[in-house]
Amino acid sequence: MFRVLVVDDEPALLELTRVSLERSGDLQVEVTPSPLQGLDMLAAAPYDAIVADYEMPGIDGIAFLREVRRRGMGIPFIIFSGRGREEVVIEAINNGADFYLQKGGDPSARFAELRNTILQGIRRGQAEAEVQRSRDMYRSVFEYTGSATIIIEGDMTVALANSEFARLTGYSREEVEGKIPWTAFVAAEDLERLSGYHRQRRRDPGAAPGTYEFRMVDREGREKDIHMTVGTIPGTDRTVASMINISDRKRFEEELSAAHEQMAAAFEEAKASQESLAAQCREMEDYQATLRGIIDFLPDPMFVLDRAGTVVIWNRAIESVTGVPKSRIIGSGAGIISELTSGLRYPLLAETLLSRGGRPDGDGTVREIHIPSPGGGEGTYLWGKASALYDARGRVSGAIESLRDITAQKQA
Repeated sequence: MFRVLVVDDEPALLELTRVSLERSGDLQVEVTPSPLQGLDMLAAAPYDAIVADYEMPGIDGIAFLREVRRRGMGIPFIIFSGRGREEVVIEAINNGADFYLQKGGDPSARFAELRNTILQGIRRGQAEAEVQRSRDMYRSVFEYTGSATIIIEGDMTVALANSEFARLTGYSREEVEGKIPWTAFVAAEDLERLSGYHRQRRRDPGAAPGTYEFRMVDREGREKDIHMTVGTIPGTDRTVASMINISDRKRFEEELSAAHEQMAAAFEEAKASQESLAAQCREMEDYQATLRGIIDFLPDPMFVLDRAGTVVIWNRAIESVTGVPKSRIIGSGAGIISELTSGLRYPLLAETLLSRGGRPDGDGTVREIHIPSPGGGEGTYLWGKASALYDARGRVSGAIESLRDITAQKQA
């Protein structure tokens, strides 16, 4: 049942409005003849919609509307007035009213129209709130994936970058987004190759490789070895690219190769593991939605819990590592992860972080995990990290647990 506040200085009309709207059984109506009392009622309890007269002594309906919006309340607001002049309607809409209805005529028809308008405003508000929550969730996931990630336009301009990319390059997001082509960060010797991949991908998404390595040049002119995974966002001319700095790994591999033949063999095994990971990443195609596809495409195993601890994302990489398909786990409580997997045991890092309201505690959001192979064998070693996700108002909206495959390092 939805709660509605009706403000009108005519007591008889207030009672008639309340009785008419509550007759259907889906609205609970509270009334007051005073806009000032209405503001106190709004501060004391939540309402799903407001209906207000235009002409009232002291504070008219428009002034009441302005104060409601000034206090940050986006509640559907309906002006229900006997005045129907065009300038009044325009003033109401310009000040944030959702609808304007004129009194008069057949009371049954008029109150039926008012009821339908109230329900329409409430449902539209709920839909907009859900869209905003979804947008906040996926923007937060994009920001906290743990990998440097960017969205690239067809003309090579960086449309969106996360803070990890800013840290990797030394440029702020404000300096990059919508202003700099991503090729500005590519070393000269790799520029022609990567530009060719970009053009191939737009002619035929399957023609260019989905993963490759290149050298990046940061703001200070330092070169970094980067492993990059790229995929086209369906229905757009955009691509999403995820980057991992492998400079330390490169140096370590070179030292091993020069030190001992046995260590060189270990390097070849690690390289084969990397190629296997790249092959898995190339299979990540055909996204169901733009932002969900971005997360599903990332090379690191990861899952996301919402505020209630429900699994809302289980990407392909973690499917591969655990052998548990997303169809068995999406929409379930976090406890089922421990039931269906070996290695991801209670309490989960992400679940622990949620229980603390998103606040990290020492190393409680970082640990090493071993998951036995679903098909038998030694299995996979991973380094796990959990991060809180926040909505546009800074509230904790969930948690993401990101895992990094360190099997090759453990074997080395």
